[in-house]
Amino acid sequence: MVRLKREWQPIEEAVGGALQSVGAVLAGHHVRTALPHDLPLLNFDAVLIEWVLANLLENAAKYTPAGSAMPARTTT
Repeated sequence: MVRLKREWQPIEEAVGGALQSVGAVLAGHHVRTALPHDLPLLNFDAVLIEWVLANLLENAAKYTPAGSAMPARTTT
């Protein structure tokens, strides 16, 4: 059984942690992030969200040709 450790925190930290943890895998790609500066704090489990984001980035790197851009887009 998974127990969530939910806390109010900025999503930017989880995104940054995920990017850092898969940095070697992303070495052949250009990753661009665009997060609004006025995002509110979110109530989530940082470890699990960082793990999910890292897995998504690894899969994107795996199936995207080296040298191509992998933009992370947000809408405001």
